[in-house]
Amino acid sequence: ISLDGNTREANRFRKSGRSASSPLTAFTALLKTEGEFIKEQCGVLAVVSKANIGQIPEFALWLQEQGVKGLSLSFLDPAGRGETMGRQEGVSPEEAAGLMERLLKLVRKGVIRELALRPLISRINKLFTFRPPDLCHKGWCGAAGDLLVIDAEGRLRACDCVYDPFFELEEGTGGQIPDALSSRQRQAVVKRHEYLKSKGPWCRTCAIFELCGGTCVGKAIAAAGDPLSVDPVECAVARYLYPTLLNEYNKEGWSPVFDYYFSHRGQGTEVIETAARKEELEAA
Repeated sequence: ISLDGNTREANRFRKSGRSASSPLTAFTALLKTEGEFIKEQCGVLAVVSKANIGQIPEFALWLQEQGVKGLSLSFLDPAGRGETMGRQEGVSPEEAAGLMERLLKLVRKGVIRELALRPLISRINKLFTFRPPDLCHKGWCGAAGDLLVIDAEGRLRACDCVYDPFFELEEGTGGQIPDALSSRQRQAVVKRHEYLKSKGPWCRTCAIFELCGGTCVGKAIAAAGDPLSVDPVECAVARYLYPTLLNEYNKEGWSPVFDYYFSHRGQGTEVIETAARKEELEAA
């Protein structure tokens, strides 16, 4: 469910559609009429902008109080109908990293417990499994590899993060779905990864490149218009979170942050447990 905060100001960029009520009013009404479904089956996606970045931690706590299980965050991109607004209202790399620092502190203190912060859990999952199910935080971009999209206009795309020609796929013969893995779009994704790794001015010397994969190519296109660039906001978040988490594990071995992660773990973490259990049995 798309909601940017628990105040009208935080949701001022949200359209209400045909409803006369605001997104926040509609959401609180749903909690009353469909509370069990909302709490058990739904999560919330907030688009972070200058309008709400200062309120996101409080919003997360409010969602937790309502019994909502998960919160995802997406930083406002200067793309599509939000191109002009994105450049005016988008947050800086420093602000984005600062937000993740604030959220991490709340987790570390145990203030955020029941609510699953997806941006944090997805990245920790990468550290524990190296094969995370989250297509946007897996290191290698999943466009046309793990992901194929029929967009709102009925066209095939390798990804729908941004509606850019970079992701447009041609239909196969007879209107069939094409072999996306052999498409020029997938090859472009692979070549981008290789370029950033060997020649990219930021990535080739970055120790965490294989963890972040050079950020989302869609967001890179939105930010700079160039698939061979990186998104500075996502880069700043990765450069803050991964070293922080690794240093925390190195110094403490374990922490409330990792307890929090395992309480909200998703698909993929069972691989670690199974392998560890196998080693114990073999040793015995």
